[in-house]
Formats: sequence, C-alpha cells, structure tokens
Amino acid sequence: MAAAWISVHGVLRKKVPEFIYPEIEQGYQQQRFFVRQGMSCEYNGLQSLLNISIGVIDGYSYGQLASYIRKHKETHRVEAISGSMPPGRIS
Repeated sequence: MAAAWISVHGVLRKKVPEFIYPEIEQGYQQQRFFVRQGMSCEYNGLQSLLNISIGVIDGYSYGQLASYIRKHKETHRVEAISGSMPPGRIS
C-alpha cells in the first residue's frame, strides 16, 4: 500500500502541535483589510477599528484581532457570518 500525504492549509503549529510539520515552510499567512470602493480607511491598530464596522467569518482565526472580535461580536462593530460561501456574503 502506497503512503498518502494529506495537507491541511492554514493550521498554526502552536494551535495543533501534534501534527507533523515540514522543515521548510510551505506558505505564509497575512491578514488584509478590504473596504468598499470609495471608502477611506486605514488600519493603525485596534483603536482604529472603533469607528467602523467589520465583517468576519465565524470560526476563522484572526490572530491579534481575535480579542477585539470577541469583545465586540455582539455589537454593531463586528458582523460575524458562517455557513455556505461566507466570503461573498459579507455586506
């Protein structure tokens, strides 16, 4: 029986240390903000989010934004969606 390899993308070593990881990184992750056309907005730390609403996908990992999302998830500042095709449904 031939060996099979399965790759799980977007997994962080500190979150799942029991996985087997390659010695050479296979990719990297960066967070980006996307805004509606014509909207002027610049991210300068968590404080810069207090005057806007953000859309996030429930269950995704957002690194240093996680504490902000948890704190504001039930307010107008964070719209968390889930289900089928969430990226295309964030309003």
